[in-house]
Amino acid sequence: MSEMKYFEASLRFPLGEKEAGELGFSKAVSPIFLEASKPSELKKKPKKGELLCVVSSDNETLRQACRKPYISFLLDPSFSGDVGLLKLAAEKNKPFLLPTSLVLESRGMRRAMLLSRMRFFVHLCTAFKTPLLLGSGAKNEFQLKTPRELVAIASALGLEHERAKFALSEQPAALLGEKGLI
Repeated sequence: MSEMKYFEASLRFPLGEKEAGELGFSKAVSPIFLEASKPSELKKKPKKGELLCVVSSDNETLRQACRKPYISFLLDPSFSGDVGLLKLAAEKNKPFLLPTSLVLESRGMRRAMLLSRMRFFVHLCTAFKTPLLLGSGAKNEFQLKTPRELVAIASALGLEHERAKFALSEQPAALLGEKGLI
């Protein structure tokens, strides 16, 4: 896996270039995470060179976010699997983030239910060709995962191995390239 360039575009804390390289990433960035419960909260625009991720469990808010060109990617922490939303995201080429940190932060029955919803979400995204972005979503160094671990987790969620690698290499590279970060 070393010949491919991998990018971590979902960190919630800054990570140095050296540390990112030691983990196996060519680059690691911390986007702005905008938590929005209704569409009117989508007014914040990122500065030049910043990625913006909208975090919402409200499907209408995520639909509106799909239509905004300054929003880089989306996160639905409930992994609701709204078919209309996934089709729109595919049409607008807005990737959904699959963060492993949500799994690490949950326990017991809650974790089992989350994994089930994530598997179904991945299945729907595959069916509708909705782009996915793979990342740790780490809030601290203990939640960091290597590219190999992230690909393995995505594969366990039902994502084909090659698509998992794409979601960790080419998909984030495109987002970073649009913002002039690589």
